[in-house]
Amino acid sequence: MPTFSAVMRDAEACYGFPAGFGPRHGPDGAPEPFEGWYATRRAELGEVPEEVAREWLHRHWSEAASYAWLDVRRLSFLLESWPTARCMEVTFGSGWGECPDGIEPEPVGGLPGFMLAHGTWPSPIIVVPGAELRGLKGARADEEFGPLHLVEGHQRLSHLRWLAVNAAPVQTHEVYLARVAT
Repeated sequence: MPTFSAVMRDAEACYGFPAGFGPRHGPDGAPEPFEGWYATRRAELGEVPEEVAREWLHRHWSEAASYAWLDVRRLSFLLESWPTARCMEVTFGSGWGECPDGIEPEPVGGLPGFMLAHGTWPSPIIVVPGAELRGLKGARADEEFGPLHLVEGHQRLSHLRWLAVNAAPVQTHEVYLARVAT
């Protein structure tokens, strides 16, 4: 049975797209496969990179409450390579509470195992300059946006923080820097 939030998000507008745009959820609560959803939505996504559509919009549609107000079609995405030190400057939003400086990767498998083996994440995190988010329609007035504000990739960034203290991450990491069009 789909979760209440999945059913509600299916019926709501989100990320600047109309109701019904997100992936549909089956009786088991799982979203439709990315490939089928993307094939039918690609033209409407405009300049949103396929990887961003997969990792942010499709994967997180049913839990999009934190950034549902953000019209992704107003963002331009530039894939950059950042040193670990710059990645450590990225901040979490207040909606995520107190995120730890790393999550010890136990048991070794899945995302933690990948990051231990490769020293970086399997797909880029998405960061928006905080100053560009302040005052946008729908943004919470009490939200504290740091200079580099993370909108997708919270677990990956937490694992990188752990690696930076306890292991040897690679020197650079792919990051999508998303800029808000004015």
